Amino acid sequence: MKVEDEEMQAMTDRLKEWSMQMDVLAAKQEAAAVAAKNYARELDELRVRYRTAAQQLRQREVKETGLGMWENIGDGG
Repeated sequence: MKVEDEEMQAMTDRLKEWSMQMDVLAAKQEAAAVAAKNYARELDELRVRYRTAAQQLRQREVKETGLGMWENIGDGG
């Protein structure tokens, strides 16, 4: 009977260990999900800044190359 009790205790201990490991992994998963949301938000903000800066650069290049004169033709040049 003692062998059965030891086996039961070993299985119980193993289940407790696995339960703790699952709790740790679940917490890590939640933290990773929060971090992923933050990264996505930061990436979206950076994309907006990038597009704005790229558009401003294109506008300056147009003005410097003189291609902007075509924009004023309807206004009499």
